[in-house]
Amino acid sequence: MRVFVIIVAVIFALLIAAGAGILWLLQDPNRYKSDIEAIIRDATGFEVALKGDLSWRLWPPVILQAEDLAFENNETRYSLERLSVDASARALLSGTPELKVQSLRLAGLTMSDKRFESVTQIDVLTLADFSIGQPSPLHIEGVSAATSEAPTPFELDAIITYDDAADSLTLQDATFDAAGATGVCQGRIDALSRSPSSDHQEGPDDLLPIDTFRAQDFDFDCTIPSYTAADLTLEDIAVDVTNRGGLADIEVRVPEFFDGTATIAVDINASRHDPRWKVTPDIAGANTQSVMDWLQQGLSWQAPLLFGGEFTMVGNTTEELLGSINGGARFDGGQGRMDISAIKRNAATLAQLAGSAGALGIAELPQLASTADKVAAWPDELDYSKLVGDWQIDGKRQSMSFSLDNLDISADGTVDTLTDELDMAAKLTFQNDPTLHSFDIPDALRGVPIPVRCIGSVSTPDCGLDRNAAQRLIGEVVRKNAGSKLESLVGDKLGDDAKKALRGLGSLFGGKKDDN
Repeated sequence: MRVFVIIVAVIFALLIAAGAGILWLLQDPNRYKSDIEAIIRDATGFEVALKGDLSWRLWPPVILQAEDLAFENNETRYSLERLSVDASARALLSGTPELKVQSLRLAGLTMSDKRFESVTQIDVLTLADFSIGQPSPLHIEGVSAATSEAPTPFELDAIITYDDAADSLTLQDATFDAAGATGVCQGRIDALSRSPSSDHQEGPDDLLPIDTFRAQDFDFDCTIPSYTAADLTLEDIAVDVTNRGGLADIEVRVPEFFDGTATIAVDINASRHDPRWKVTPDIAGANTQSVMDWLQQGLSWQAPLLFGGEFTMVGNTTEELLGSINGGARFDGGQGRMDISAIKRNAATLAQLAGSAGALGIAELPQLASTADKVAAWPDELDYSKLVGDWQIDGKRQSMSFSLDNLDISADGTVDTLTDELDMAAKLTFQNDPTLHSFDIPDALRGVPIPVRCIGSVSTPDCGLDRNAAQRLIGEVVRKNAGSKLESLVGDKLGDDAKKALRGLGSLFGGKKDDN
């Protein structure tokens, strides 16, 4: 909107110049290009070049037509193919500041950022019945894009009121269509002429226009009937935005979010050298199966999901925010149904390792020998009663812990979403909860943390049982449950060879070999 104010300022300077000497300008307006350029420079601070012809028509109404205009400041270069302004002749001749613009038409306005490779093209801008302090209809069509990105067309229709005394611009019924979103906003921008007082150096990857946040105060209430991105369409979204001196509060409410609701509150402190963000998500009753299908995870999971937490970040680029993110969340999967085939496969591998204890013919270890049968009896999809957990994140470091009925899972490691790299170590522990019997496991393995490792990419992780760690773990279980106990039971009946076999049992599972 700052761009629009700049354009209006240039146009008013042109009109004021016309009103000051319209009779002489009618002789040959092109003779006075240098004078007009000087007036505009003094009024706006912009260096303006009137390259094309100027022409006037006195009655009715007074029409200023100009072609091939160029003006710029330290950051942006503007070029305009054609300008046509229909103004009130009485206002021009009287020199009054309450100028009445019956119509304004711009065509081919190009705004090129001199610092970065980004260009905004305004194909059409029309403004009708404009006067200071009075509502006027505005229409804009254009395209915006960085050189490396696909162009983003946009369109805006609004009723605007410019209040010179209050230094404000009000927008009513501002309907827009851009970047997959259509909606309508009511809003107000204050301190239009105020410049930011900061040492902020904008970069090409900045997410927010920090100078605008620091200089202008604004309030917007928007409703978005439809928004589509990444094959996801959300409807009836409400967005409230308030900014005061770089302190911004944003709240996004989605009444239909995968059959549930979602609210995201974002607090931004852009008054600091490095902007501070606080993001608070709150998701209630989302259909997990719909979420999994959208994420293309191929996981069968049907349950209502509750998710809430708080995350803080520092910076103004995607890389800075992801690298500084810190916080945690709590989730609750309620009661539902989940595909546990991956857990079952890892447990089956563990059962094979545990079953190796029977290779020595030790009948006194039935609790381990029955592991495979117990795991094989598990269903591929579990009707669970409890799924709750916590997620903590500190930059690339992440940890989580959750309980699925009588199975506790904890994980810790690194997740780099920028490089799509993943390295997480997890532990699965089957607890002895008499109220939850989803996972039947031998008593000897209850309370034992079973190691699992996930590596590879975030999008397609490779997860499986850490066989070396699991082998050592089983060896410890065997020694604990069999070594001393069995040797004391059999005494001298087994003979020296059998006793050596028992003492060496742990070495089969990664324990220290007995050289005696």
